[in-house]
Amino acid sequence: MKRRTVSLALVLMMTLSLVSLPATVAAEADDITGHKYETVMRKWIAKGWMAGTGAPGVFEPDKGVTRADFAVFFNHFANLTEESPDIGKYPDVTGWQVLHMSRALQAGYYKGDGAKLMPGEPIPQEQALTSLKSQGRFPDAADLSALDSLSNADKVSDWARPFVAAAMEANFAMVADGELLAQDGLTRAETVFLLDSILTDTRTYGIPGATVTGSHGGAVLAADGVTLKYCDIAGDVCIDGAVAEGDVYIDNVTIGGTLIIQGGGLERVHIKAGKISGVAVTKEGVRVVLEGGTDVTQMQVNGKGALVVIESGAKITHLYVGAAAEISGGGSVVNATVTANGVDIAFQPTGVVRVEGENVTASIGGKTVHSSGPAVTPTPAPPPTPSVPPTHTPPPTDNPNPGTYPASASIIAVMNEAVSNAEALMRSTMTSSDGTDVAIGMYWVTPDVMNAFVLAIMTARAIPLTSTQSTDIANAIVVGARQELLAAHAVFSLARMPGTKVEDIP
Repeated sequence: MKRRTVSLALVLMMTLSLVSLPATVAAEADDITGHKYETVMRKWIAKGWMAGTGAPGVFEPDKGVTRADFAVFFNHFANLTEESPDIGKYPDVTGWQVLHMSRALQAGYYKGDGAKLMPGEPIPQEQALTSLKSQGRFPDAADLSALDSLSNADKVSDWARPFVAAAMEANFAMVADGELLAQDGLTRAETVFLLDSILTDTRTYGIPGATVTGSHGGAVLAADGVTLKYCDIAGDVCIDGAVAEGDVYIDNVTIGGTLIIQGGGLERVHIKAGKISGVAVTKEGVRVVLEGGTDVTQMQVNGKGALVVIESGAKITHLYVGAAAEISGGGSVVNATVTANGVDIAFQPTGVVRVEGENVTASIGGKTVHSSGPAVTPTPAPPPTPSVPPTHTPPPTDNPNPGTYPASASIIAVMNEAVSNAEALMRSTMTSSDGTDVAIGMYWVTPDVMNAFVLAIMTARAIPLTSTQSTDIANAIVVGARQELLAAHAVFSLARMPGTKVEDIP
């Protein structure tokens, strides 16, 4: 395959430079980078469900939402388009609020008193959960006993108690360390997380000492002493910062996404006999123990002072350490990459070890290794051989077509997700010359910008998913194509502008 010499993002940026766009369209850093809910917000931005609040890159994730703001998010989430003929009875609903509050009224998740809908009032979590329950997003509670575990149960309004109890039984309520969160009002980021958790079946476990079983799309562990046991989680599991210096136990759990460790203390995050696609350690000073039978495909350690203990029978295939940390135990690591000073890997990995970066020094298997020196090789070292690129020969069952090597299923999956998100953003964007024919609440770009983005998506779809050389090279091709599509996606997102046409309301 010939490698393209001009990236998709560059093509799109060149197109942007040739058309007339507002001066505010520029490549600027956004304000959600590093946010607790960054990943889910980026997904909603890609779908066109979360828009900026001003200049490009400004999303104000921690800004409180009003009832009208929540209606915008909810209508996108539930794909609600029908409008109520009774919206005219509510003089407190004006301007852009009319369209979205009308849809809320028609769907029935907002109830007016015939005079006011209070679009500008903040919306606490209990109201949001009531709206979700009214749309059948989770079943009724057997009783109100779930509220007994809340430290602030007395702050739940009497009318909201059955709805909050239902959300808690289904584990969709945002609870941390025994407290129902956001009772003084949801933020934009919290709103996106709450609604997305319904779509992705991500459950939140925030009651101290809780034991969790079953299979779900994702999970958030947000209290000390929570145990996730005999579960099959298709997506991510997040150990929330609310765990603080407490303990979390993960016992015989399969995680298809990433285990994100934002909380946990010197005692430990304890993982027993689990099969986990990825682990990301961001908490500083946390102790993570992998017991025998635990198999981790990829682990990224970015928490300074973290201690990872890999016990006998546990295995990490790819280890990346980007902060001063200690890796010890009698288990195994196949490949390791170190990019920070102060890293101590107590044993010798069995595969390739790289120490990268400027003036980086690490201790590997009791030996000091510098980034300027040669890569560490496994012991015993193989005899000298001519320098040739490594090849991968999968078993016949992995490769039904001799001579071709497919990219890994996980790599293809994230590529497909990037294409799907790009297509969703494209479909949610109108084309216009100036936005005056695009309704408020919708977004537009010029035809030239749209055509460039469509080309970027089509090119990404045409990328071959196999290589005649090795699976590693096939993976590299797909990963490179995904990065180019993500860059084009980011440029297209910055080019989107809000419509200015006020739609007529019957």
